[in-house]
Amino acid sequence: MTSRFLTAAAALALLLTGCDAATDLDALASEDVEDAAAAIAESVALDAGGALDDAASMAAALTTDAAVSGDGVPNRPGCQGDRVYTDAGTWLVSISCERGNPDGLFYHSFARETTWRFLDAEGTPQETPFGATTIEHDVISGTGTHLTPRFSSELESLTSDLTIRAVSDDLASVDGTYERDGVHAVYGRGDAEREVDYALSLDLDEVTGPRGRRDRWAGAVSGTITGLYTATVTASTPGGETRTREVEREFTITFTDAGAQRVARVTIDGQTFDADPASGELL
Repeated sequence: MTSRFLTAAAALALLLTGCDAATDLDALASEDVEDAAAAIAESVALDAGGALDDAASMAAALTTDAAVSGDGVPNRPGCQGDRVYTDAGTWLVSISCERGNPDGLFYHSFARETTWRFLDAEGTPQETPFGATTIEHDVISGTGTHLTPRFSSELESLTSDLTIRAVSDDLASVDGTYERDGVHAVYGRGDAEREVDYALSLDLDEVTGPRGRRDRWAGAVSGTITGLYTATVTASTPGGETRTREVEREFTITFTDAGAQRVARVTIDGQTFDADPASGELL
């Protein structure tokens, strides 16, 4: 009888262990949407080299010469740039940026190859932004690294086709497309981790913010961004088990006030996540 009891107890222990492992993997699977929201929020964040960084920096150039640095590159914190003006009326621009401490909690670095065209009210290209009413801003290529306490991220490619227009003396509006792909490593409890190999496409529709200093955008941006998120998620547990899943989600971003703070509200798969438009961190 004792032997039978021990055998039954051992079987029960094995069954419970199997259930625990399955529960861990199921819990990881339930976080796919939150991982998507985190990647989406990072892709638009002002201080993480996202779409708002491009939009706000170029909107600043529609204002005054105080908004443009000495070498003619719109001010972007932690950035340096080189540019060449072509006979076609287009600037070819290389930008490299570094923000934060690579050994600290938050760090971001990125590089861009871009083109700019400053257009007057008649649509004629001009060499300087002064007096321009429209900027055509395309990212040809881009890479980057982003580190936070929650995840590390490598941006592997980036392209965009944005048009920034002065819509009043105080505001500029941005329309266009923005596409990027990369890899997130999302930290979990213990040794649990999810590697997310993702691709994002965004459509900006009248995303509007102040003409002037770019840092005002985080507290005043409005408009809508829609898009598609696709990813291959490889989840691991502390026990060494792994599972790979394919994820595809459409999403919408709106900008609204949540109490005293402006937020980027990501709606995806019927769920809503608020994020800081500046840092991209989920709140």
